[in-house]
Amino acid sequence: MRFAAALLMAATIQGGELPPRIVGFTLSETPSGLMKAFRQAPNVVKQPAALIVQFHEDSDHSKVHSCDGDFAWAFYFSASGEMQSITWNPEKPIAVSKLFPAKDRELHSTSAVGVKASVMLRRLSGGRLLIANVNSPDQAELQQAVLMRADTVGRFFPWLAARLKSDKTGE
Repeated sequence: MRFAAALLMAATIQGGELPPRIVGFTLSETPSGLMKAFRQAPNVVKQPAALIVQFHEDSDHSKVHSCDGDFAWAFYFSASGEMQSITWNPEKPIAVSKLFPAKDRELHSTSAVGVKASVMLRRLSGGRLLIANVNSPDQAELQQAVLMRADTVGRFFPWLAARLKSDKTGE
């Protein structure tokens, strides 16, 4: 919470625009802390190996438009309670440059899974990775972004985890 307040103050002082909220999460948040931050009751999905806590974009969501059941935010926790990843689906497409500034952007692709798959990746502090599936390196807008722990990438993107490991070891 302190980080978000500091970010807001810094942007206000500098007259800049706030970065999307997803980059401010540390992946150490708790379900109860998220309920306070979003000021709404979540939808909770319990699975044998995970807990998924979902929120709408804001607490007045139902007043803004009729809900078709989709949630803007999904927070994934392991069975031990550790947050693994966050998926954000903004209501409107967001410019790639807001989440993936050109200087911080990496593009990774593979055909190993039988279909061409490409992602944009941005390395953030604290062992966090921001990832988005893309159709081309020139894509201008995104409709989903995922923030995850670097050590969990292999569960969701095995090919990307192998690529990042080989980049690290220089293979």
